[in-house]
Amino acid sequence: VLADQFAKQVDFFSIGTNDLIQNTMAADRMNERVAYLYQPYNPSILRLVKMVIDAAHKEGKWAGMCGEMAGDSLAIPL
Repeated sequence: VLADQFAKQVDFFSIGTNDLIQNTMAADRMNERVAYLYQPYNPSILRLVKMVIDAAHKEGKWAGMCGEMAGDSLAIPL
C-alpha cells in the first residue's frame, strides 16, 4: 500500500507472494479449514502486486516476485 513511498528509498522490491497472500486473505494455506481462502489470483492480490510493480517502475527500480506464485506460469504476465 505504501510501495510508492518506499520506492523512493529502496534499490529494488522482492514480492514474497506466499506471505502476501496469506496475510491479505487471512488464510493459512497449511490449515485445511481455511486453505480454500488462500487464493493467489484474487483481485485484491493482483492489485497489490500491480501497485508494487508500478511504483517500482515509476522510480526506475526493479521488482521481482518469489514464492509459489512466481513458479506458476499463470503469473508470467505479471
